[in-house]
Amino acid sequence: MANNPIPYNTNLTESQLETAFDNALNAVPQLSDDLTAEIARAKKAEEKLQKDTFGVPEGRVTSGSNMDDYTTNGAYLCLSSAVAKTLVNCPVEVGFRIEVKALAAGAERFVHILYPNVDSDVAFFTRRLVSTGWTSWYAVTGTVAPVINTVTSAAETEEI
Repeated sequence: MANNPIPYNTNLTESQLETAFDNALNAVPQLSDDLTAEIARAKKAEEKLQKDTFGVPEGRVTSGSNMDDYTTNGAYLCLSSAVAKTLVNCPVEVGFRIEVKALAAGAERFVHILYPNVDSDVAFFTRRLVSTGWTSWYAVTGTVAPVINTVTSAAETEEI
């Protein structure tokens, strides 16, 4: 098959070609600056949404992370299954939100509460960091727990 070159306007003068090249070259930094500014605006909007939604700024769980290393109070998001599948010491392979909480001030003891972003019987997973290391992950299911001493109506609380 023969090569079909793309036709170019070869009637431009050298000066016109230089001007066209300079104009294109000058547009690149402006496009780059516009894109950088747009990315910064998007990140601020996302941070505000997360703070408004969860009440705390979120961190990110990054690809290849070891969940044992998350020992700073806060909440962290794993945005995708692709990232979750690369994590070490993680009980799920789907996106999730994890809360890290210190059990005692000044102590190196923490609790992880992981909320998977999937419909299942598991409401969340939890584990603790104790003196001997991290415990196993425990799945907390959506099984209904019995409630003791319930009040079913306001009338039951009135004295007779």
